[in-house]
Amino acid sequence: MNKFLFGLALCLPAAASNAQSVLTFDVVFDQVYEASGAFAPNLTPIAPGPFNSNQPILPPNLKAHVVMSAVPSGTQLTAVNTITLNGTFSTESGNSPSNGWSVHTFDTATFNLLKAGGNSNFAIDFVTNPNDWPTFIATSANGYLSDHGPAAPYPGATCPYFFGCASAQPAGTGSGAGTYALFASGTNIFNAVATFPTLANVGNYPLISGTYSQSNAGSGLGFDNGIDAFAFQGVLDTTNSQGNGSSQPYPDGVSGHPGIVRFLTFSTTGNTAYMVQGHIVPPIADTDVDSVANGVDNCPTTPNWTQLDSDVDVRGNACDNCTLVSNTAAGTVPNSAPVVNKSQLDSDSDGYGNACDADVNNSGGTTASDYAILRSVIGKIYSFSANAAKSDINASGSVTAADYAILRSRIGTPPGPSGLACAGTIPCVAP
Repeated sequence: MNKFLFGLALCLPAAASNAQSVLTFDVVFDQVYEASGAFAPNLTPIAPGPFNSNQPILPPNLKAHVVMSAVPSGTQLTAVNTITLNGTFSTESGNSPSNGWSVHTFDTATFNLLKAGGNSNFAIDFVTNPNDWPTFIATSANGYLSDHGPAAPYPGATCPYFFGCASAQPAGTGSGAGTYALFASGTNIFNAVATFPTLANVGNYPLISGTYSQSNAGSGLGFDNGIDAFAFQGVLDTTNSQGNGSSQPYPDGVSGHPGIVRFLTFSTTGNTAYMVQGHIVPPIADTDVDSVANGVDNCPTTPNWTQLDSDVDVRGNACDNCTLVSNTAAGTVPNSAPVVNKSQLDSDSDGYGNACDADVNNSGGTTASDYAILRSVIGKIYSFSANAAKSDINASGSVTAADYAILRSRIGTPPGPSGLACAGTIPCVAP
């Protein structure tokens, strides 16, 4: 593993050997904050109020996976620096008019946190504690991610690295010399003339994969142009006491250490800001990085944070080759050689499972021609021929009157629907 050697003149070589070039951690978001020009310039937790009849406000249902990397033996962030969001959060507020409320939905939405042009800095405190190293990173006034410097012994938590390191925005001031807060609750976002800070569209960390949508596009608040600002406060577990890997961040609160992530977005006018705050959680096995653990994910290798399963067959639509017909029956097709698993059976490998595919000749629809083929193999076992295998719609092991009845009920209709991306375009093998 490549190692960080960040300290420059301040570095303690023995401690530096513990650092690594990639940090990965999971986040669960639990609070939304808002600020609005001169009317409410400080970030305040969203709460019930007169505009929502003082009704309770649901917390975010949002998770994230963050990856941050740096040049080995350097201080520059590079290559992969992303946050992948799954879930929703709402800007409903009892203190803001409902015409501005919106539900934001992220489906494996990955934003690139490395601003084009580089110059983002990632530094570790080698001075105050060689075992547990504070790591403070946030968006600076120029949009770059920057090390904010250790909270002590540097007054005001200013950046101690002097080679191109722009200090991150602290609370209440844009000079980089204020109290360490990184957009915590109470941070002054707008001064009296609503011009500070100038973070609207500065970060512009773009969406590079996945999807994002909002319920009220007319509100002028969205992530279509990216995330405007980002902040991360954590402590690296250099002894790997959590088993997360060398120098990975502690989960929030473990051993008393904070693990906080915040991101902000501004309205198109720049007069309204929302911040979503979350805490770092222990890592989970999540192969498809959709914030649903493998053990409970109905598509463990295909991202689908919604877990939609229209046919209730315990296989999510995203990886189901028959999304409206259950086809995950246990067991194997009898009288076949070789034995074939019934689950997701797709005899013609077209991306549509037999259970929802009566299009035996792959013409794109179920017609009299398909009936003729099925009739020619009626009574034959599954392994008799390719046509017999495709005509065994119900996976009973042989072509029977039951298959004919299914085909007849689907005359004039296409196969499917299927949740597989290759269905109907190129041959594919159902998972």
